[in-house]
Amino acid sequence: MIDTQTVKREHDILTLAGRDTELKRVAGTAGGEYQGACPFCGGRDRFRAQPGGGRDGLGFWACRVCEPKGGDVIAYVMKRDNCNFTEAIDRLTHHTPTNHAPRRTPAPPSRPNAPELNQAAALRVIEECEADLWSERCAPVRDYLRTERGLWDEVIRLWRIGYCSTGRRDEYGRTIAGLYVPRGIIIPNIIGGAVWALKVRLMPGVPFQCAKCKAVLTTPGRCPHCGENNKMRGVKGNRAALFGAETLPGMRAAVLCEGEFDMLLLNQCAGDLVGVATFGSARPNLDVATWASYLLPIAPLFIAYDSDDTGERGADGLMGLTQRARRLVVPMKAKDITDSWKAGADLRQWVVEALNRGHLPQRPAFATTPADPITAMPPQTL
Repeated sequence: MIDTQTVKREHDILTLAGRDTELKRVAGTAGGEYQGACPFCGGRDRFRAQPGGGRDGLGFWACRVCEPKGGDVIAYVMKRDNCNFTEAIDRLTHHTPTNHAPRRTPAPPSRPNAPELNQAAALRVIEECEADLWSERCAPVRDYLRTERGLWDEVIRLWRIGYCSTGRRDEYGRTIAGLYVPRGIIIPNIIGGAVWALKVRLMPGVPFQCAKCKAVLTTPGRCPHCGENNKMRGVKGNRAALFGAETLPGMRAAVLCEGEFDMLLLNQCAGDLVGVATFGSARPNLDVATWASYLLPIAPLFIAYDSDDTGERGADGLMGLTQRARRLVVPMKAKDITDSWKAGADLRQWVVEALNRGHLPQRPAFATTPADPITAMPPQTL
């Protein structure tokens, strides 16, 4: 019988992956978190390794492009050496050398001018809010991300999602490293190793103030008093950028979503088939030309915006910019990608069918359902 726990205890994922790519420490969670170029698909900071990560605490790695679900040291050797489970165990047990050279795609395009956000402060916010999210008091937020947004824990960690908590119902944010951060789910936009923005998604059931009239509300969306849209917040120095930009290089096709959560869910389900990115809204406040180097090599460019008037207008605007763009209607007649997933849509199959219509070759499908179903918990004041 193979004692896999012993094998994993005797082999550190950081040492193993460090032979194939240069890694640097970026956080202190799960025994330290390390980032670097993916040894399999390329990219400057797609790959993550946590020596104390994983469900058993014996190491975890993932690439947010080619392997968002990630795995342990055994899974790493299986992918690196293109071998089966038994062969990977044998190589780890007997330290069998390999002549396999890691595959790499071309490096991503040079990123545009550096963001204005204070990088040291932004990284501090990310680290503190990650720690908040994985604390006991934020279990309802984790359940919301799992059950309402469909995200695996590994994906949440990989994209460094966090939560800014305050501990008091009447406090709507707090200051971290000199940056005032509204209370809510933190979605960092990290491109080329730099933090471009820290977007904050307000949490259902947790009080916040309307950005315009300052009324206290508990449901993100249109304010019933003044009509202001209250879903997202930000921090000082945020700069609009293409979220998911580094999933695009090396891909023949890509899907542009309307929002960050839709992007994360679709990338989780089909990130090995297509690049997935978002401008953050149907009518982005950024210069699309700035990010053209990421988008120009890709055809087709599927536009999967929400099925409402705003989404249709936004999709029409992008369709008018290039003949490579194609409208991709959200399945199940749902409003957006996440709602279609909730209605039971197979998002991976949806992408495969779209690609087949474009006559692009596909790789075999893999499971997209988490191994352990998670029960929802009601939101609380955090």
